[in-house]
Amino acid sequence: FTLGVGIAANSKALALLAYVGGLSAASGLIIVTTLALSGMALNHLVLPLYQPPAEGNIYRWLKWTRRGLIVAIIMLGYGFYLLLGKQQD
Repeated sequence: FTLGVGIAANSKALALLAYVGGLSAASGLIIVTTLALSGMALNHLVLPLYQPPAEGNIYRWLKWTRRGLIVAIIMLGYGFYLLLGKQQD
């Protein structure tokens, strides 16, 4: 709707501003959701199933495990998008 206001007013600057604002909001939502979901997956799925070694640096292990979960969540979301897109065409 906001993008349509800029197009209807024949203002390319307003349409571009609305597009950049929407892109920023969408990417911010993806980032916040992915970070929250990776924290929950680490606490409720990974740590109950696998305890990190006590002699190593546990904080480094937690950091890299969470980073791996972030990548896995984004890839699973993209895979779901591809799977859903093929059936919804």
